[in-house]
Amino acid sequence: MEISLLISYIIISAVSIVCLGFAGIFIKKNNKEEFSFASFFPYELFEVSGKQNIILRAIHIVSLLSPLAMASYLIAYLSMGSITYNTFSILLAFALTLSSISYLLITIIKPKYYKTFIFLFLLLAGSISIECVVFALLISKHGAMVANPDMAFAFSMILYVLSVLNLIFLFNPKLKNWDKLEKEEDEQGTIHYLRPKVLFLAMHEWILIVYKTVIEILAFILIFLL
Repeated sequence: MEISLLISYIIISAVSIVCLGFAGIFIKKNNKEEFSFASFFPYELFEVSGKQNIILRAIHIVSLLSPLAMASYLIAYLSMGSITYNTFSILLAFALTLSSISYLLITIIKPKYYKTFIFLFLLLAGSISIECVVFALLISKHGAMVANPDMAFAFSMILYVLSVLNLIFLFNPKLKNWDKLEKEEDEQGTIHYLRPKVLFLAMHEWILIVYKTVIEILAFILIFLL
């Protein structure tokens, strides 16, 4: 793998995800709206119109396409004529595509489509874990082909652990009550229901988005180190 390509990918992926967050917050403030990653869902970041929405979507698309471009590079240039390697590369492309589609859809689908909303959250989490496993398998195969199996095994174990940790986070009991509002009573005795300061499902979606980016950057770096 060319070091210049890897560095370009890392910069593009990291800058895209950071710019997406900062641009979204800046646009929301310009529209006199407050935004918190702890209590607002990803789709709410894109609830702006006109050029602002185009800017956010353009940054978003870049963050989605950069890992797919790297996977395409692996398939095209690192196959080494191995059918097994080609199979793992194709599986990786599938896993990346699945997680990218899930990521895209959670920025579109709203909670009023309850079942779809929850399904996409679980699909994103699951596809990220699948990515980790396929990356680990690909690294094991690549390590064997470049005569560095011990290092490949260590790298693979890191990704297996990250895959399991990603799924363990789903057992957070507070995720079950993600749609519960906080009750507040004003001086006149009127009861209001407000969005909690920490909405765990929303926060977890953001965590998954960052987790996905970090996993992909880490995995491609590990492949390069072999």
